[in-house]
Amino acid sequence: MYTKNSLRLLFGIPDRKLTTTYCGIDYELRDAQTVDHQEIAVLRTQYQLEDAYVGLYFGRPGIAKGLLDYLQAIPEIVSKIPQFKAFLIVPKTEQSHVGIISSTIPNDEVGQLIARLGITEQVIWIDSVKYTELKNYVMMADVVVLPTMAE
Repeated sequence: MYTKNSLRLLFGIPDRKLTTTYCGIDYELRDAQTVDHQEIAVLRTQYQLEDAYVGLYFGRPGIAKGLLDYLQAIPEIVSKIPQFKAFLIVPKTEQSHVGIISSTIPNDEVGQLIARLGITEQVIWIDSVKYTELKNYVMMADVVVLPTMAE
């Protein structure tokens, strides 16, 4: 609804040209029966997460996707869960606009916020992974954090 209202109000696109499409949930990403648990253990070792409580965020760093809010919450999370690690799978190649709508938060803004908050030790930030590999990262995490602000 947020995008639809923005297109209507900010850009004057008439209602007859707008349709709301709701996101679906890919339940296969959470199916523990279809992953190689050894690969998940390898990921946790590779990123030194054996004893960590992992909060995974993935997707583009869209303005309404809540990434900056998540990052700002990390100091409080760490105060309650000292072994917390925020694992970000966020594209490192920036695309500032898709059509007429700004779609991303600049990577330097994300990096500066991480540094300003003093959470560089608590954040692991990798580039996008193939969708076929994403399931292993989802299953590696203790919690998936997708705090979208507009949906």
